[in-house]
Amino acid sequence: MRIVNLTPHEIVLQVSNKRITIPPSGRIARVATKQIYEDSVTVNGVEVPIYRTEFGKVEGLPPYSCLNCVHFKNNGGECDPEGQPDVPEQCDRFEPLEVYVVSSLVAQAVKGRKDVVAPDTGPTAIRNEQGQIVAVTRFQRW
Repeated sequence: MRIVNLTPHEIVLQVSNKRITIPPSGRIARVATKQIYEDSVTVNGVEVPIYRTEFGKVEGLPPYSCLNCVHFKNNGGECDPEGQPDVPEQCDRFEPLEVYVVSSLVAQAVKGRKDVVAPDTGPTAIRNEQGQIVAVTRFQRW
């Protein structure tokens, strides 16, 4: 299985006393956003605008496809021999050839994809004295 980092940052994993660095691939997956003015609030005499963010389509992420499945590749371009559907989200045997590392926002936007993970930056992340993340110990999915 190949890991493809679709973030602009180096991902550092620390697992079983080993540190693994996954460099950015040069491609970035993002969720399109639209900013809509809603209101404002006064803070210390200064008017501060409030915008609502609407999320759109995910950009820069390869499509969820049987072409990225071990069974499809091993069966000469056919779906697995037990006749599973050609749609990965309906196939309980989908096993990706490539796993895409994306931001948590992108991963949440494509909930259920077995070929997408995000670094788990929660309590298990390793931080320096300034509280900045220096490594993660696992990935997560939605």
